[in-house]
Amino acid sequence: MDYKKEYIKTKLTELSNSYKSVAILSDYAIKTNDFKLVYSLFCELKSIFNKILLFVKNNCPKSIYEKVENLDTENLPDYFEPLKTVDIYSKILSLKYPNIETDNPKEKIMLHKMGIEFNPTEEISYLGIAKILLEEKKYPQVIKLCEYIKTISDTAPVWEILGDTYRELKDYGKSIDAYSKYLELNEKDAEGEAKLAETYEEALK
Repeated sequence: MDYKKEYIKTKLTELSNSYKSVAILSDYAIKTNDFKLVYSLFCELKSIFNKILLFVKNNCPKSIYEKVENLDTENLPDYFEPLKTVDIYSKILSLKYPNIETDNPKEKIMLHKMGIEFNPTEEISYLGIAKILLEEKKYPQVIKLCEYIKTISDTAPVWEILGDTYRELKDYGKSIDAYSKYLELNEKDAEGEAKLAETYEEALK
C-alpha cells in the first residue's frame, strides 16, 4: 500500500465532502433567491477550495498542483478522484448563479462573475454580463467582452448582442454583418430577421 497516496486521497475526500455539503446548501439558497446567503456560501466554497490547493501544494509536485488549480480532473492520478465531486458541483452552480432573480444590476453582474470563476469556459455568464452592459449603454465594454466570448464559444447569442450594440452606435454595416452571422447560426429566427430588416431600413434613411 502506498500510504502517501492513501493519505492524499483521504484528505481530499474529506475536503471534497465539505465542498459538496456547502454546494448543496448553495443550491437551496439559489432557489430562495437569497443573494447574501448565496454569496456567503460562495465565499465558503472558495475557502474550501483554497484549502485543497494549499494541501496539494504542500504534498504534491507542481505539475499536479497546476492541474488541481484548473480542476483538470481527467488528467490527474486516480487517487485524486474525490476532486471530481468538486468539479461537478462547481459546474452545476456556475450555471445556476445567473438564474437568481434580482433587480440590482451590481448583484446580477456579481452572480455572473461567480459563475465565471467556477467555470471560466462556459459562455452563459459572459453573455449575461454583456447584456447588462448593453442595457447600461457601455458599448465599448460590450464589444470588447463579445470579442473575448467569441474565443470561448462562437455561437449565435454573441452575434445578436454585437448586432444590437453596433445598431445602437448607428454603425449599420457592422450591425448588419453581425445579425447576418447570427442568422447563419440560428436560422429562421423571426426576431433576428426582423432586426436585420429594420437595420437595413435605418441604414438607408
